[in-house]
Amino acid sequence: TAEQLPPLLWSIFAPLITLLVFVFISPAAKANNFGADGNYWIQVCTHKELKEIACQAFIFGLRGAFEMSADYYKIPKKEHLYCPPGGVTLQQSVDIFIKFLIENPKHRHLTARSLFIQAMRGSFPCG
Repeated sequence: TAEQLPPLLWSIFAPLITLLVFVFISPAAKANNFGADGNYWIQVCTHKELKEIACQAFIFGLRGAFEMSADYYKIPKKEHLYCPPGGVTLQQSVDIFIKFLIENPKHRHLTARSLFIQAMRGSFPCG
């Protein structure tokens, strides 16, 4: 799994793998704003071969971006988009995201990043 890769290697390959999935693997992605919504990611994250790499890479990137933004802009913890406790694994985040997509089909037309925030906020609210 992604968590078993060395951090430096994972940080290099995760964005590359995600880009390859967007551009080459899914023709639907091109017709769908390059897979920016939940309809695209429910397919990727529940696909037998793509789930392990592409979905984890996507969630890894989102988690990292949100954490880096909060750190860079020195956003107080109570104002974070979501507040996971220590020890939440990448796979837990993936599972939460997939569960949210499955249980909320009426929202899948929204951007994947907003759906990810909703999923994580529902599981790990701040304050």
